[in-house]
Amino acid sequence: MYYMGMEYLLKHKDLDVAVLELTENGSIKDISSVLVKNHLPFPVVMEDGSVNKKRLEDWWNDRGIPVDRENYKQILNEVNLKSKNEMLKNSMGLSLTDHYWICDSENKKKWKDVNYYENDFDKVIGEIIFGINIKKEKFTLNSPDIGSSGNLIKRWTIRKDGKRVMEKRGCLPFQQEPANEEIASLICEKLNIRHVPYRVDFVDDIPISTCENMTSTEKEFISAIHVYDILMPLAFGVNMYDHYTKCLEKLNIANYRQTLDKMLVLDYIMLNHDRHFNNFGVLRNSDTLDAYEIAPVFDTGTSLFCREINERIVLPERRPLKHSGFDTLEKQLLLVSDWSWYRKNELKDLGRETTRILKKIPTVNRERAEKIGMAIEERLVDLSKWV
Repeated sequence: MYYMGMEYLLKHKDLDVAVLELTENGSIKDISSVLVKNHLPFPVVMEDGSVNKKRLEDWWNDRGIPVDRENYKQILNEVNLKSKNEMLKNSMGLSLTDHYWICDSENKKKWKDVNYYENDFDKVIGEIIFGINIKKEKFTLNSPDIGSSGNLIKRWTIRKDGKRVMEKRGCLPFQQEPANEEIASLICEKLNIRHVPYRVDFVDDIPISTCENMTSTEKEFISAIHVYDILMPLAFGVNMYDHYTKCLEKLNIANYRQTLDKMLVLDYIMLNHDRHFNNFGVLRNSDTLDAYEIAPVFDTGTSLFCREINERIVLPERRPLKHSGFDTLEKQLLLVSDWSWYRKNELKDLGRETTRILKKIPTVNRERAEKIGMAIEERLVDLSKWV
């Protein structure tokens, strides 16, 4: 039986950007019409000005809770829906990452009425995601947690001062990721690397990392995977780093190279092989569509052997750790063009401080914390050969 989809407006703040036909389960069936082409999400508009429907579908399908998140099926069961896209459709596709949303043509609400930067949202969804609400309380799908990507269990909360704060849990058995985020923040503070500050906290004795939102009512985030597609690679097998920097140049971003240099060095120190094209990128002004800037460093938690048992942490660490962004961690240092900003004396106590932060996590024993602290010290010695 042929199914006729329902029409929805894709909106960028209060602009009607396109008319979309959505299926019952929330997938994009067709683009009925494009109303404001330059406000379509990255990178839907190709270099030749054509609109790529497949890219819009991918952008929508990548939005929100991924199917491989630890408790994905449990969340669907709790909200009594069949798919992540159905959740997105019922929550208007809103997030605290960018300023896109959808509504049917009869909806007369404005951006100021629905966005999560200025309006309260239902906390029960976040409690369901965290596994701390099993009373089947009444709830709505009015929650930015439905629009949050990433595999770790996470939720948004609102502090008393109105700041939107992300709370993120680690993975068993060590639950080490929150401590890793605080260690990365410490390194960034010492080396003057622009970053999202993280701190370790606890919810029902479970360690979490907390950080304030890096976007606002004026600034939205565009991931590197979408920035990368604004230009077509000139040839098969093109150097990914060179291509990405060409895309940044097209956006007229100043001083991007040193900013990338700092992220590469941070990842080397943290033994972070999870810097993929969805956890770095750019910020832009969503009204003027310009004033692009490199986004501050964030999401460095999946590092420092956080999924390895103690016996697998062998020092000195010499495995060629693959980096999901550009190459192995070691080869990425070849991309660093300027070391003038690096101040090794600022990191002289980093091993000891790393151990101290790791000991905040009850599931990280002393042996593990001290071994990782020693691994950090070894990375700093290796780095001294480059400076």
